[in-house]
Amino acid sequence: METFKQLSFFMLVFLSLSCAKKTSSKTDKTEQLQVVQIDFDKIDAEKRLKKNEESNKRNDQKKDIIQKKQIKDTIIWQVYLGSGFKRMFYGKVKSSEEVMYYMHKDAHGNYTKSTKRYYKRGIDLPWNFKVEFDSLGRQKRNITYTYETTQSNIQKIGSEFVYNNKGRLIREKVLEKDRDGFFSVSGNKFAYRADGKQAYRLLINHDDDDKNMWTEDSLVFKYNKQGDLIDSQKWEVLEGNSNLELVRDYANPIVHEYDTKGRLIESKEEDGIHDIYKYKNGKLYTQTRHLYGKTNEYVYYPTGIIKSAKLRTTMSVGDFEFNEFGQVEFLNGKRVAKFFNYDAYGNWTERISYKENGVPETYTKRILTYY
Repeated sequence: METFKQLSFFMLVFLSLSCAKKTSSKTDKTEQLQVVQIDFDKIDAEKRLKKNEESNKRNDQKKDIIQKKQIKDTIIWQVYLGSGFKRMFYGKVKSSEEVMYYMHKDAHGNYTKSTKRYYKRGIDLPWNFKVEFDSLGRQKRNITYTYETTQSNIQKIGSEFVYNNKGRLIREKVLEKDRDGFFSVSGNKFAYRADGKQAYRLLINHDDDDKNMWTEDSLVFKYNKQGDLIDSQKWEVLEGNSNLELVRDYANPIVHEYDTKGRLIESKEEDGIHDIYKYKNGKLYTQTRHLYGKTNEYVYYPTGIIKSAKLRTTMSVGDFEFNEFGQVEFLNGKRVAKFFNYDAYGNWTERISYKENGVPETYTKRILTYY
């Protein structure tokens, strides 16, 4: 009997230990599972974060694409190199040609386009030309009529431009035309410093096959630390000498002043030119030029196109107002041009110009091609 009690006691102890062991084992596994579960939560959280970041990135890319589609490509260019009067096109323009005709009054008193071509060209503000661009939006060639052109003697002249692999203009060829087509025997050649600033300009002559080349004069440029032009040397080929000789050394530096943001606010030259610049929303807004006791005043669009100009020192004198394309609409408060019929890119395709008395003078059809 005593032996049975002892066995029963040992069995209870064994069962208790077994239960305790099972409970302990179960608890350990549960803790392990809980630990593993926490790790999965962390991984899931990181995955969700990465997924959100990728989604946000895709959304930003979509917004950027939409925004780029809404913003029109533009080409800002100068008809004449160095001219402050710039023009603008929307879209990747390949060529633009202005074909002009006189207007006449019909039997009903209405002004309509005649078949007689108009060959005059502007001086400071040119028109009646054809311009071509390369696929990067750089001016490749422009053609217009000479001042001597008449209905019976049509003469054309123009320029052709060559760029290096860095996109810098290195040649401007002056184009003339004969019975065989356009040719060039003169022009300008440009060289650059390491920082991209123009080092010098050579006025050159050459054979029509461009093999033999010689120069008549050269300008060598000097800049300040801000990169603005401050002076130049002039070299010329003097009579009886085939080499360039220095005829004007650095002597009359242009004095520039800048604001705290490093923007040019004033320039003075010894020949009397005095420019004052003002800005609005980070863009050039006005320019005032004093010269020979007279003053020109310019107001700019944010694109850099002139919006209005009160000209007193140029060949064209008056108060001019320009459209967003850089072309005159009003002179001295009177309309001198009306633009209408715009293409899918937003560029005008037809224009009527008016005399000072308001009578229509010319009709222009502009033919544009695109890349």
